[in-house]
Amino acid sequence: MGFQAVPDQLQQVEETVAAHAELMGAFTAARAQIPPGRLVEVAYTDLVASPITTVERIYRNLGIAGWQQARAAIQARATQARSYRPSPVQLEAAAEQRLQELIAQQPPHS
Repeated sequence: MGFQAVPDQLQQVEETVAAHAELMGAFTAARAQIPPGRLVEVAYTDLVASPITTVERIYRNLGIAGWQQARAAIQARATQARSYRPSPVQLEAAAEQRLQELIAQQPPHS
């Protein structure tokens, strides 16, 4: 008995898009159950560009106490992560084409 073989890129694309669709469907279905004022949506680009401002906004919008105490630790972590660069993903042509097809079929998220 050993490890399973790594799925090819086409299969990875299919599985990843299916998992994302399932996750977003569950979130959309459950969203109405989140009490008003208990959900803050954050754009990833905002978090990357201005992590301290973005996290402070989350604290403020959710009414979380202790921002002044948490700020230094969050600033230290943001400073540490500043040099992080995600590795680019290079898909084979067929996998990239399939990904684009599947993305085009996804309903918009509200």
